[in-house]
Amino acid sequence: MKSFQATCEDGWKSKVVKAKSIDEAANMLEADLTDHVKMMHNMDLPSDPKELHKSVVDHLQEVK
Repeated sequence: MKSFQATCEDGWKSKVVKAKSIDEAANMLEADLTDHVKMMHNMDLPSDPKELHKSVVDHLQEVK
């Protein structure tokens, strides 16, 4: 298991989750990142599930 966290260029960081892969972590953190972007930036992430997943993965990083 690896630890992952979603981040935003404004300094926001999600909780850290443990997952087997970055894709699994993206599924776990999708709601947190979507809520942050909507509330703080008044924007929506893509509605297409594949594009949404890619967008979340782009905001993830592995943490130690």
